[in-house]
Amino acid sequence: MFNLLFKTGTYYVLWHKFRGQFIYLLVSAIFIVLTFSIYEDVYNVLKTTDKDSLWVLMLIKYSVLMLIIALNIRHFRAIKVKAPPQKPKKRASKIKLDPIEEYIKQKPVLKSKTDFILEKYRNKKDA
Repeated sequence: MFNLLFKTGTYYVLWHKFRGQFIYLLVSAIFIVLTFSIYEDVYNVLKTTDKDSLWVLMLIKYSVLMLIIALNIRHFRAIKVKAPPQKPKKRASKIKLDPIEEYIKQKPVLKSKTDFILEKYRNKKDA
């Protein structure tokens, strides 16, 4: 049950994220299949009537194919991956601090009561 839910959820997320790219690839594939089918039809006609035009037909076919591939590459390189929206950072409010708080804020290392107790016992051992 969870396997089916995971698969459909994955497909749903991928579809919403890359819908434009999927449609663009599908249309490109349809154009490629259409180009090959038109080429086969025209090739069969020209094979029986005019053998000199076959190289032009092949040139047109591969030109259209290269154009479709170049457009796909250009389209997919132009796509920018959207970063998830960032939460705005909270700005520090300009509150006046007490002199003690200001002193504590400027200290490089803050020590707890435990640190002071350990330091006191270390100093007793060294003496």
